[in-house]
Amino acid sequence: ISKDIFDKVKEKREANRAGIEKTRTGLIWYGLKLLKCVKCGNNYMICPQNNKGVKKYFYKCSRKRSDIYKCDGESIEAKLFDKILWYCVRWEYDRRSN
Repeated sequence: ISKDIFDKVKEKREANRAGIEKTRTGLIWYGLKLLKCVKCGNNYMICPQNNKGVKKYFYKCSRKRSDIYKCDGESIEAKLFDKILWYCVRWEYDRRSN
């Protein structure tokens, strides 16, 4: 991407930082507060998962761990979702710039 686009996105990111969720680890997850479970309507949360020493993060329904009501809503890999989200943002930015 061009330096101009990079700088504009960085500027916008800083302006919006107050609305971005961070986890206890300090990592930023852009999908938090955006994703809702289609089965129960609850918010998604970020969950780490270790598989053979490789740590991946997933957005999962926050009721997935509930003792009262266990939701079997689908999970999505956080890295994949965030890439798709940024692709959409970039597409919309390009569309509005032209």
